[in-house]
Amino acid sequence: MKQKNVIQLEAALGIKLFQNKNDENTNTLERQFDKNIETKRKNCGIRILEIKNKNNLSDIQMAGILNVSVNDLMKIITGEIQPNIEMLDNIKQNFKVSIDWLIYGD
Repeated sequence: MKQKNVIQLEAALGIKLFQNKNDENTNTLERQFDKNIETKRKNCGIRILEIKNKNNLSDIQMAGILNVSVNDLMKIITGEIQPNIEMLDNIKQNFKVSIDWLIYGD
């Protein structure tokens, strides 16, 4: 009975609430089997640099917006360190970009 209700709800909402283990079209499995995931994550810094340049911000201004030092901003841009979730959310809110795009380029 429970499974029937889930199927009806999925049909009504037009979404899939639970993913079938064999369904390779899901985002989770797509990323799980994506061998380029590390490369995509390393490119996060490049996307942050792109945002900085697009908005004509200096290193000091961008670091201030992100609440990090200029040194840490440079490490993020070069991929030496990864931004934390608070920084990603800050970028999302300030520059109206998706976190998926920031991390994966999607």
